[in-house]
Amino acid sequence: VPNSEFITKIVRNLTLANPLGVVSIKLPMPLNTDIERVRDILLTCLTEHQDVLATPAPSVNLEGIEAANLVISLSGSVSSPRRVYAVRSSLLFDILRRLREANIPLGKPVVSATAAEEDG
Repeated sequence: VPNSEFITKIVRNLTLANPLGVVSIKLPMPLNTDIERVRDILLTCLTEHQDVLATPAPSVNLEGIEAANLVISLSGSVSSPRRVYAVRSSLLFDILRRLREANIPLGKPVVSATAAEEDG
């Protein structure tokens, strides 16, 4: 927030009343993925993680289709914005392990035309 905003306007600290942080993760999955099975695995990861709060409830959503991937987004609330990075990392380790154990591959990241030109 620019200093002029502090002087000329009212600034509200939204974290004071609601100090929750939100962990958000997006995963690319191949189009032929058993999406219901993936959703169940991801929800299990969220609900079993000791730092992810039950309320508001964690969620797993099919965000869309990009290139040859389904894009799945998941989110869960944690007790503080300061916990987001550590919980996100912990969840990613758990998610990758569980997907590997279930023989479910991740999709390949979409490379923009600009990035592909720079590499070639």
